[in-house]
Amino acid sequence: LAPNGCIYFAPYSSDRVLCIDEEGNAKLLEPQIPGMYKYSAGGVLAPNGCIYFAPEQFGCVLCINAAGTVELLEAEIPGEMKYVADGVLAPSGCIYYAPCSAGRALCINKEGKVELLEPKLPGNLQYSAGGVLAPNGRIYFAPCCAGRVMCISTESNAVALLGPEIPPSAGNYPAEGVLAPNGCVYFAPGVAGRVLCINTESSAVELLGPEIPGDDENDKYLASGVLAPNGCIYFAPCCAGRVMCINTENDAVELLEPEIPGDDWFPEGGMLAPNGRIYFAPSRAGRVVCINTDGNAVELIEPAHPLVDSTYTDTGVLAPNGRIYFAPQDAGQALCINTVVDAVELLEPAIPPGDGDDKYRTEGVLAPNGCIYFAPYCAGRVLCINTESNAILLEPEIAPCVDKYLDGVLAPNGCIYFAPTCAGRVLCINTEGNAVELLGPEIPPGD
Repeated sequence: LAPNGCIYFAPYSSDRVLCIDEEGNAKLLEPQIPGMYKYSAGGVLAPNGCIYFAPEQFGCVLCINAAGTVELLEAEIPGEMKYVADGVLAPSGCIYYAPCSAGRALCINKEGKVELLEPKLPGNLQYSAGGVLAPNGRIYFAPCCAGRVMCISTESNAVALLGPEIPPSAGNYPAEGVLAPNGCVYFAPGVAGRVLCINTESSAVELLGPEIPGDDENDKYLASGVLAPNGCIYFAPCCAGRVMCINTENDAVELLEPEIPGDDWFPEGGMLAPNGRIYFAPSRAGRVVCINTDGNAVELIEPAHPLVDSTYTDTGVLAPNGRIYFAPQDAGQALCINTVVDAVELLEPAIPPGDGDDKYRTEGVLAPNGCIYFAPYCAGRVLCINTESNAILLEPEIAPCVDKYLDGVLAPNGCIYFAPTCAGRVLCINTEGNAVELLGPEIPPGD
């Protein structure tokens, strides 16, 4: 969402930038951009009013200037999966990206000039998670296959590799780190064995805690942790088996009981509720995890009706009533966690099977009217949860296809706009009357 009131979407497989103006009109902007997998990370709005997108497989940085004109910046960047994580806007006005397979960190300065920073790093899948901007003005990235932590000084554009060599493996630290009040950044292991801690005051890198059992193919922890008021950071397991707690006062790592057998249980981040507890909706675990941060007690909450595999895979939306709502992926109904009484409820109506396995794949958008809206992915209709009453499916039925829409943008006019993934047109939800409309031209299939 730009200062001019327009919403811009960079093309992934489509060939042009999509713009939704402040009147709600959708249009495709020139020039045409060839190729597949062009831009996958979110754009960054810079202080100069321009929005910048780093390329995944296309060769150039994409810039949408304050006048709404699309430019491809001159520097040609080698590599295939060049940059996949979101950029970090520094206080200097520069934007920084860690390389995935581009070999060098990318800097877009406040004048919009592109610079590839030395040194050149060997290999592929070097860094896949976003960086953490520390109070010292430096940005820290945990390695995927790069072997060492990368630090970018935003004052000098100097790139340094820190700490011990970590054996390269695809997915060492796939989730973003958590900056704690002590100034340290903590990363949970994916296929790596131990927690990674970066002391931003001394630039010391340390591996903490016990070796967490697992293998090189399954991520122990996949989502970023939740920093609780007690200063501890909590991570729900993907394949690790137990909730992990990092006490940032003494850097102690503890694996909390009970054991949760299986894999791919909780791939998304948790939600810190007003009661100080953290809740994670299950992917395949069948039960909600509740962490009472007062005593580090972990409870598995069962709903009245059993949940099926691959049920809920997004973080959820915390509503003003203190409840957390999740749209179903493979499950048949929306999920509500009542954090006042720690109860789990499945909301009517039952949602019929869609055009594919995943009904909804978004976190949802909380509108000023108190309702939460989810655009369909493979389901047929928009899901609206009225947090004071019930859930409803909004008309019209959207033309059958898989992978229709992902996340939306709430505009100042109260409407929510979703760019199509594989659907043909922009989806608009007018939250004043719950009216669903398809806007603009039919967008042809991309590359």
